[in-house]
Amino acid sequence: MGDSLTANGYPYWLQKKVRENNIKATVINRGINGHTSGEYLHYLKRSNSLKEIDPDIVLLQLGTNDIRIDTDHTPTDHFIKNMNQIIMEISLYHHSKGKKLKILISTITPINDIRHISTFNHESIRRVKDEINPAIEEIAKRWRLILVDNYRLFLDHMDLVPDVHLSEEGYMRMAENWFKYLKMAI
Repeated sequence: MGDSLTANGYPYWLQKKVRENNIKATVINRGINGHTSGEYLHYLKRSNSLKEIDPDIVLLQLGTNDIRIDTDHTPTDHFIKNMNQIIMEISLYHHSKGKKLKILISTITPINDIRHISTFNHESIRRVKDEINPAIEEIAKRWRLILVDNYRLFLDHMDLVPDVHLSEEGYMRMAENWFKYLKMAI
């Protein structure tokens, strides 16, 4: 579950990694381009997404669109509230086999070159580091979720983050990072 980094990015490579390791699992992409945490919360509440896919594990990465400077801008306290409600929705889902869903949550990736992107600025870059990712880390602790740190993964590889989105190699590395933590949840 997530925004365009999920919708257009790592799930393909994660499924490939799952197959290569002979794990019987299907990666279902529920990323929605452009969604903020609030928009995703509304989507989750009005859709039957959880019932349709009946997941055992949910990978959650939201927050990049919340730091935009246009009408999508979300104050950090609202982001925290939205994420807590999303996690509550997921946690309250009754799995068809009576299982409790496992949730992995990820920090958002750094933003690199914003010169050609009018919806992000230097304040957006600061918010990733100083507000949103610390909030995600606290949410993970509060809910006892597995935290996947995709932010630190790319700090030393900013060449894989040309702007807000990742390069193809970046998405492959993100999938490998998710997989490393996913193995803990299986």
